[in-house]
Amino acid sequence: CPCCFLFGTQRAFLVFGAVAALLAALWLGPAPELHGSDDVAELCEASAWFRDTKLSYIRASDANLQAYAEVCREVFNSLDSEAQSLLQGLAARGVHRTYDVLMDDGIDGRDYVFNNDVRHWRQTGAHREAEEPRWVDDVREIPAAFAKPEVVKFDATKLMPKEMFNNATLERLKELHPDTSEEITLFGSLGGLGPCRLLLLGPVTALYPRIGRTALHWALRKVALFLEQQLCNSGLKGLAYYADAPDEVKSLGSTNVNLRRLPNFAQDLNLAKAIGLEDQVERTLSLVWLGVNSAPLESLHTDVQDNILMELTSPTEVTIYPRNLFLNRSTERVEPYFYRVRVEPGQGIAIPSNFLHTVRHLEDNRFAINSFFEPKFGKMQWPGAEGNYFYEASSYLKEHLAMRALWFRSVGRLWEERGIGVSMHGWKMEVL
Repeated sequence: CPCCFLFGTQRAFLVFGAVAALLAALWLGPAPELHGSDDVAELCEASAWFRDTKLSYIRASDANLQAYAEVCREVFNSLDSEAQSLLQGLAARGVHRTYDVLMDDGIDGRDYVFNNDVRHWRQTGAHREAEEPRWVDDVREIPAAFAKPEVVKFDATKLMPKEMFNNATLERLKELHPDTSEEITLFGSLGGLGPCRLLLLGPVTALYPRIGRTALHWALRKVALFLEQQLCNSGLKGLAYYADAPDEVKSLGSTNVNLRRLPNFAQDLNLAKAIGLEDQVERTLSLVWLGVNSAPLESLHTDVQDNILMELTSPTEVTIYPRNLFLNRSTERVEPYFYRVRVEPGQGIAIPSNFLHTVRHLEDNRFAINSFFEPKFGKMQWPGAEGNYFYEASSYLKEHLAMRALWFRSVGRLWEERGIGVSMHGWKMEVL
């Protein structure tokens, strides 16, 4: 049979069983109320399914959703009063589960348009390479660069302790985390757990705004989680395996792990405080990157957060197109230009919100840290920063930003208090 050919006999039976379970579940009636029915419970249930990009998904087991709901209730009471009011307004109108509240389509749509412009410039030779961005000696100048906005380079050894540079190998990470290294997943572009999970859990996450409180969605969620366990986790290898077989990392492509899963390597690193943004940053999402991006020109993208990229072991080349090139202004035209920046080990580069960029890895032993500064609600909305996501969104997506604030703080609290990770940004970046 076709399924036997695709999956093998045993897995084909599992797939058939899952489909049967789905059909049976449709007879069970409405989805069970797991977490209460007051407005805060409703908002917390909805925020668990928040997506910050179309390729995001969550691992929505009953236990994960229950744990999220419990910490989210505490988080709601700690939010900015304006954010609470906006969220309560959504619940009162019954629109807290709508697509526009849980997802900003403009993020992915913007990248598509920007990439089309760049392809046109390349084909016509209409853009030029700009001079190297300026160097800042004081890392506390980085926030001013975000606010301007401006790309700047800096000395990364002023932000991270020397031991982090010395320990930047898989073998050393395994030694530093003997009890967890077998369980730490490396999320790769080409392999690993991410792509399989995305195919199964992504559609369930995407469907929540449309059928989220129905028996159909409940059944789809159960089936997807079952298939994930059977199909995705078989043969899954952790950090310890790749530390012993480093050549296998190449099969994953550009690969990362969330720095919070490596506490003995991170050494209580507080980058927001180090650059003077502690009062404005909700949480820093830091990813340890290794491996090689096989198609950098096809990986041009924007990030909504202001962020910094720091190289630990080998040089990389970062290509950046400033946001002002893509603004629709009838009275002003900017000649297209880009930065091509070589970032050496021990150096870093600051990339403002919504600047289109890609990274070309020059050596196989690449080891880097990319840190994204998620602002507190209403913060880091630099009025002079053309195209800053949070400044622009504050004028027309404020309710979406309030839901984002509830989601991001809850995800962080869930990890800090219970060690549970549920959310993925794209298919290979874990949000903790």
